[in-house]
Amino acid sequence: MLFYIKETHKNGWSRSILLNQIELKAYERSLVEPQTTEIVKTDDITNQLFKDTYAFDFLDKNNLKTEKDLKNQMIDNIIKFLNELGPGFSLVGKEYKLVTPTDKEFFIDLLMYHTKIHAYVVIEVKIGEFDPRDLGQLIFYVNAVDELEKTDRDEPTIGLLLCKDADKFVAETTLKNSLLKLGISKYKLLEELPEYLKKKLNEK
Repeated sequence: MLFYIKETHKNGWSRSILLNQIELKAYERSLVEPQTTEIVKTDDITNQLFKDTYAFDFLDKNNLKTEKDLKNQMIDNIIKFLNELGPGFSLVGKEYKLVTPTDKEFFIDLLMYHTKIHAYVVIEVKIGEFDPRDLGQLIFYVNAVDELEKTDRDEPTIGLLLCKDADKFVAETTLKNSLLKLGISKYKLLEELPEYLKKKLNEK
């Protein structure tokens, strides 16, 4: 109960949001992994905004073959996905199209907006292990959103790379000295969660 009291105070949850978080087993989800050991971040904002590991228990592994499958399942379960991301996230679009001044088209996996930080959040999803080459795409999208979508009322755009696994040294070295607000996080499927957590998430 102390966990929910602290989170309510920290996030300003209403009664309905609090009840929803209890229903979604927010406390049990927080036990998946320690909160600051695996995530790789570049600043305090991304430290506060992103989790080390996300518990995507709603994903169907049997139908998860490509990154498109991953994006589709996230959107098909958008309420659960947003709740797992945490308070303040809203969806702007999936495969969000950016058109450059030279008429080149690019598509962001998931473009979010955070209503408390007042910033766009670019999320790129990878079905495999983190590769340093993945970051170049994320950096381009973050800079492009700043140039093409951000207004004077918005804070600088933030980027999150969601991957199945990541080597901590490789991730930290890739982000070293970056001036952008970036994070690299992992996600777990239901069958990869600890047994006690699986049982709790399946309790109705």
